Amino acid sequence: MAIIDPLQREQAPELEDYFTVWDERMGYLPNALMTMARKPKMVQALAQLSEAVHNDCSLSPDVRGLVGQMASKVHGCQYCLAHTAANSERYGVAVEKIARMWEFETCELFSDAERAALRFAAASASVPNAVDETLAADLKQYFNDTEIVEIMGIICYYGWWNRWNPSLATTLEAHPRGFAEQHLDATKWNIGTHG
Repeated sequence: MAIIDPLQREQAPELEDYFTVWDERMGYLPNALMTMARKPKMVQALAQLSEAVHNDCSLSPDVRGLVGQMASKVHGCQYCLAHTAANSERYGVAVEKIARMWEFETCELFSDAERAALRFAAASASVPNAVDETLAADLKQYFNDTEIVEIMGIICYYGWWNRWNPSLATTLEAHPRGFAEQHLDATKWNIGTHG
């Protein structure tokens, strides 16, 4: 059960211009955001960060979505894992690829560049951080410095939400929940405290 109930959209009219970031990206306002709406400046700051990370990004939708999914998985945030998986599909990533992310090392659906990005994401999201020279060198084979900054931006953006949602037991919305239940391996994803 959520520790804090989300506000309704009409309870935060001063944030309407910022809500469009999530309306456009996701098609709805997530409960996590509406819980945060009690602190409007936080919503404003995260809207700007979200646009900087997602909208001005040269990475393919596959890399963007899968890196966020991996970071959320490593952090253990079931809410964000469902969101990143459902959003990846919305951006055009094949459902089979999303569902098989756990097999990225051996699955033929993944390129060597995607494998390098996913290894780096897993190591970056680990506590303690597990990035080493080998992972960094592997990543640099496939991505330039700006793209590596973009990958790290995605990992860090989800790091915020990966701490927020499990701590507050944010209730998962119907769309990402249905997507996760249908497409993510039940041994790797469960609703946890977000039901």
